[in-house]
Amino acid sequence: SYYNIFVYSSDFDRLEPGFKLLISIFRDIGSFNLFIFFIAFTSIALKLIYFNSLKRPFFALFLYLAVFYVNLEFNIIRQGLAIAISFFAVEQGRKKNFFEFLCLLLFASSIHISAFVLFFFYPFLSKEYVLNKSMILLFFIFILVFRVFLLNIFIIKIIDPIAGKVSSVPLLQQVLRYFVMPDFKISSGFFRRVLVFIVFLLLTDSRTINLYGVLYCVGIALYVLFMGVDIVAHRFSLGFDVFCIPLFSYSSFKLTKKRLIILTMFIAALFILYWSPLPGYVYPYKTYLNF
Repeated sequence: SYYNIFVYSSDFDRLEPGFKLLISIFRDIGSFNLFIFFIAFTSIALKLIYFNSLKRPFFALFLYLAVFYVNLEFNIIRQGLAIAISFFAVEQGRKKNFFEFLCLLLFASSIHISAFVLFFFYPFLSKEYVLNKSMILLFFIFILVFRVFLLNIFIIKIIDPIAGKVSSVPLLQQVLRYFVMPDFKISSGFFRRVLVFIVFLLLTDSRTINLYGVLYCVGIALYVLFMGVDIVAHRFSLGFDVFCIPLFSYSSFKLTKKRLIILTMFIAALFILYWSPLPGYVYPYKTYLNF
C-alpha cells in the first residue's frame, strides 16, 4: 500500500523518480495524510481544469464521476495523477507543440511509466480520420473472435514454441507467457467499454473521428485480448480508456428527443454497472449486477 511505501519504504525502489521525489518531500514534512491530500487535490484539480477547456465540460465531468472517479482517485492514485497530466500533453500534441508535449509526457511518465506509451502516437494526434461505422464494427467483431476462438491456437502454434526456445531466458519467457490468459468472460468492464463507444456512434453527427476515438479503440482491444493479465487489462489499458471523455466532448451532435432517450438510458446503465447499492460502500468493481 502507499502507506507502507511512505512509512516503511517497501517497494520504494521500483517507483518512478517523480513519485519518489514527492514521497521524499512529504516525508520531510512528516505527514502521510497531507501527502495523500496533495495527490488527490492535484489530480482532481488538473482534471477539472482540463474538462473546463472541453466543448462539453459537464458531460466530461459526468463520464469522469460515473466511470473513473473512484478508481483513479481512491485506488490507483499514482496513475490517476499521471493521466491528469497526460490529458494536457495530448492537447499540446494536437496543437503540434512537440516540446510542450514531450515535457508534459515525461513529467507524467515520472509519476507512472504507462503514460509514456502516448509518445508513439504523437505523429497522429492532430489528424482526423474518416468515421466508418462498419469498419469499427468489424474491428470489434475481429477482436472478439480472435480472443474467444483463435487465441489458444496462436499460443500453441507461435508463443509456446518461442517460449520453449528461450527457456534459458526467464524474463523473456515470462513476457511471452503474458499472452496466456484464462477463458474469456464477459465483465462489467467489457460491457461499459463497448456501451460507451456504441452510444458515441449513435450520437455523433461527425463524418470524421480524431485520435481520441482511435486511442479508445486501442484500449478496448488491449482489455479484451489481455483480460486475464490484470496489469494490462485494468492498468495499462486505462491510459487509453479515459480518452472516451474528450471523445464525447469534441464530437458534434444535436440533442434530439431520440438522442435524449439514448443518453438517459446510457446514464442509467453506467450507474447500474459502476456504483454499489450499499450505503457507504463505494467500490467500482462491486455493482448492482454483482460483477
